[in-house]
Parts: sequence; structure tokens; C-alpha cells
Amino acid sequence: MVDPLELERPRILIVDDRPENLLTFEETLRDLDADLVSVRSGNEALSMLLEGSFALVLLDAHLPDLSGFEVLNLMSKVQRTKSIPIIFVSAVHKDESHIFKGYYLGAVDYLLKPFEPAILRSKVSVFLDLDRQEKQIERQNQILQAHQDTLEQRVTERTGELTEMNKNLQAAIAARKEVENALDSSERTLRSLLVHSPDVIIVLDGQDRIKFINHADSLPLANTLSTGDRLEDLPVHLAQRLSKELERERSGQKREVPVTLAIGDASWWECHTILSDYSSQEEGPGEVLLILRDVTEKREMLTQKLRHAHLVTVGTLAASVAHEVNNPANAILFNAGYLEKAWGDLQGILAAYHAQQGDFMLGGIPYQEVAESLPALLSGITKNAGRIQQIVASLKQAPHDPGTPPKQLALAAVVEESLAIHEHTLLHKSVTLTTHYLDELPRITGVQLQLEQVISNVIGNALEAMQQGEAMLIIRGAISTQNQRVELSITDNGAGMNEEQMQRACEPFYTTRRQRGGTGLGLAIAYRIVRAHGGELMFESPPEGQESGTRVILSLPTAEQSPEGAR
Repeated sequence: MVDPLELERPRILIVDDRPENLLTFEETLRDLDADLVSVRSGNEALSMLLEGSFALVLLDAHLPDLSGFEVLNLMSKVQRTKSIPIIFVSAVHKDESHIFKGYYLGAVDYLLKPFEPAILRSKVSVFLDLDRQEKQIERQNQILQAHQDTLEQRVTERTGELTEMNKNLQAAIAARKEVENALDSSERTLRSLLVHSPDVIIVLDGQDRIKFINHADSLPLANTLSTGDRLEDLPVHLAQRLSKELERERSGQKREVPVTLAIGDASWWECHTILSDYSSQEEGPGEVLLILRDVTEKREMLTQKLRHAHLVTVGTLAASVAHEVNNPANAILFNAGYLEKAWGDLQGILAAYHAQQGDFMLGGIPYQEVAESLPALLSGITKNAGRIQQIVASLKQAPHDPGTPPKQLALAAVVEESLAIHEHTLLHKSVTLTTHYLDELPRITGVQLQLEQVISNVIGNALEAMQQGEAMLIIRGAISTQNQRVELSITDNGAGMNEEQMQRACEPFYTTRRQRGGTGLGLAIAYRIVRAHGGELMFESPPEGQESGTRVILSLPTAEQSPEGAR
């Protein structure tokens, strides 16, 4: 029997006009679990792409008929080919303009010949894995859809059976209506059950007057109504909603799922309506049984379940990202240490040369300026690489360990460290930076690295939203004497946020910058950190007094008011 989840082997298209290059590619990739298809021109490549599916294309930028860039441009205009990953491999176009052009047109990578076989295999393996995962998800969705169709058919059949049973039951009730004495006893029993039911049960006649109400303690509003009152005596918004449901029921428009109503400040009720299919001359047609069931706790449990699922997903992805980031961070630390030692050895030689020959240029910069700034730059590399390692460690332990214990902090120092991370971008964009009252704030309790991560993320988002040359960033501290909280506001003059973006900004995986590499995790993780510190994260756009921009307000308890165990 064929496994429904079994996937066909992925295919890789190799495009190069030189046979020896095609042979090199095939020798390098033949051990991978994929079929290799080789062509020698751009037109052949386009034909193959239109005929079959490929997980990846290895494309020579320099081809005899169409250049690799032209091939990629044509692929981007066809629905079935525009999403295929492209890796340029070129021995001719090695300058930055061609490399940038390749990335601009949509290539996922740009390798130069001769290439390192292990690197090529590693990159190709990643895209093969992604292709397999996408196909597996698609296949699973097809199977799930088939199951869903089957279940819906069963539900339809069962609904028909229940409808038929309901008709039979109503017919039996009508037939036994003549037995008045027996019905009197049954009615007394039924009324006793209704009175003690936790659900609110109301019987309405054809003019929407209350014939019976059980005054359930679960809904105080029911205690204000009595027999003879009309539906319109309820609060306006509730009366309107119930009136629509009654109209729907009387017109024969059955709901498969009962409507849920908000009653009061924090109470949710499920509304069931049942139309009587018998009537008397005195009462007239259209009698309706209305049942209100308290589902507040049920909704809260569902909300908590969804929130927990989001957090589990974020934690899992964070641990995965941490693993991928750790290796390059270690390499940066190692190389930075080597450069610091090398500079220490070179400095004496260069200083002696400078003393004899005068100032000279290093990398287009006067030696004297290099000698003054390079130690700080190298130290900054080491410090920020160490910061990356600390963040990686916190990401790995976040779902399980209690982490670094909190301590009292000066918020001004946390802001200073966060700004240092973005020092280059602040200078490059010529940002006008203004700070107010930071040194006057009371101390807070927290984990400095985590709070730096929050503030750095907010500053990074602000810098991303602002245009070069017109950028303005205002960081202001304040203290709320009413509830002993520190408030830090970060205001920019960028594009701003709409209402939906402000409401969803802290949802995991929600981003408006996915095309520029946004993952939707930065603010989600920041929000989790802030909440763990007993704080709040709020958004205002545009800020008061500005035509555009965004103000992000971080509110934290002071050290005296901070909850125990904030982390």
C-alpha cells in the first residue's frame, strides 16, 4: 500500500554553459537525495521550469543566450516559477553591482566560482529540506481536508436524523396535548426543573411578552424581569440582538452554532432559541423558548489555551533561532580576540613608522585616527558578540529555566547600553536624538539583558520606520506618583501605525516587514519580557502634537513596588 505522505524526490535545475562546470556541480551534489537536471542555456532553463517543478535552481549569471539576470526576471513574472529559490553561481560577475542586482531581482544567494563544495552542499540541503517540508505540509492539508469533508457529511446526515427525530417528538407532544391532567403534573415537574436550572430560560409569546422566566441566580439581570414584561424592557443592545435571533428563528433560518452575547462588563452567554411548532387560538403563533447559558469560563479557558499555544510556539522557535545564531557569534568572538592581539603587536611597529615618516593612511583613514578609534571598535565587537551569546543563552533557557535573578537597575544605564547597540545606525541616518529626565528616575528591579533586549527592539523598529536625514528620536523618562511606576517613552517621526497594527503588534509572527526580513517575533518576545517584569507595553500613533510617528510607552514598577520574582 502506498504511503499517502510519501513524497516524490525533489529536483534541482543546474544552468551553466560549460560542460566542465556542469560536471563539477553534479559531482558535488550527487550524494544529496535529489534528482539533478542540467541545461546549458537560459532558454533551456525556462523550458524545463515550465514543464516540471524544481526545489532549487543553481544559475550561472553569464550565459550565451539569456543572462542569468534575465532568466530570473522572466521567472519572477510567472506564477509557478516566481517562488522557486535561485542561487547565482558566477565566475565572471564578481563585482558588488552584479551581486546586489542578483539579490535585488530575488536571488536567495550569490556564490562566486570557484566555490567550496561543502558550502554549496550545505546551502542546497537547506532548500531541499524546505521543499520537502512544504510538500509534506501540502500533502497533510489535503488529507485533513478529505477527513473534514467526510466529517461534514456525517454531521449533515446526523443533523437530518436529529431534525426528523425532533419532528417526531413534537408530533408526539401534540398528540398527547389532550391529556390535560397528565400534562398538569408534567408541567409542575418541568417548572421545578426550570426554576433550579443554572441556565436562564425564558418563554416568549408571539408578541415577545414573557410567559415564563426562571430567574436564575447566574444572571442578575433576569431577576429584574417578570411575567408580562416585553423583550424591549431589556437593555437596548441586548434587546436588539435577541430580537434579531427571534426573527431568524421564526423565519426558519436555523443556526448550526448558537450566537454568543456579551452581557454586562465581563460576562458571555450562549443564546439558544427554539420555535414552538404548535399554537393555540388564545396565544397566537410564534411562541419561542429562549435559553441563555453562561459560557464565560469556557471562553476564558479557550483564550488561555490559545495564548499558551502561541507562547509554546514562540519558545520553540526562539530555541531554534538561538542554536543557529550561536555558531557565528562564537566565530566573531574568536576573530575579534585574534584581531585585538594582532593590533597589539602591530601598533608598536606602526607607531615607530609613524614617528619616522609622519602620518599615513590605513584603509583610507589617517593612522592617528585609526590608532585612537580601532581599540574601541574592536572592544565594541567583542562586547556585542558577548551580548549576542547572552541573548542566545536566555533564549535557550526561556521555556524551562528561571534564568538570571533580577536585581535593582538604573533605567538610564539600560537605555545607554541599548543605544550603544544602534550607534552606527544613529550616525548613518543622522538621527536627532533627545533624552529627558532619565537620570532622575527611581531604580527598578529586573534582568538588565532582557530589558536591554526590549528597549533595543523598540529603538530598532523606530529607526527602521524613519527616513535618513529627517529622523528624530525622543526618549523620555517619567514617574507616575499615583501607582509608583516608571514610564519610559520612545517617540519617532516615522510612518506610524494604524489601529490594527497597534492592536496586533505584540502577537507572535505578526509583522508588516516580512518582505524586509521581519519575523514578527521581536515585539512578541519583548511583550513577554515586559509582562514577566510586571510591566506594560503601550502604543500611540501618531503621538500627541505630531502629524506622524509612533510613541511606545514602557511602564515598569519601581524597585519598591516590583513583584517578587520579576524576571
